Amino acid sequence: MLRLRIVVLLAACFVVVMASQKCTRYCQTPGQTDLCCDPPPPPRCPYPPPCIDFFDEKIPFCYSDHQCPPGQKCCTDACSQRKVCLPV
Repeated sequence: MLRLRIVVLLAACFVVVMASQKCTRYCQTPGQTDLCCDPPPPPRCPYPPPCIDFFDEKIPFCYSDHQCPPGQKCCTDACSQRKVCLPV
């Protein structure tokens, strides 16, 4: 009887976890388990936003993400309120 309760509890936990993922597409791994195949969410700017030293000429200004190098995002600087490329 105790085993049955444990199995039911584990099954309920599994259902709750799977429902909370909100995955729209699943793929099957070689081990025959389902894995969420949704693309990762887009990167976000750091919070709280950093205060950039504008004497460093290596930090480019930007107006949109496509102006930044790969792996960086166009974010607002906390001190000057200007847009700069930051690693994410």
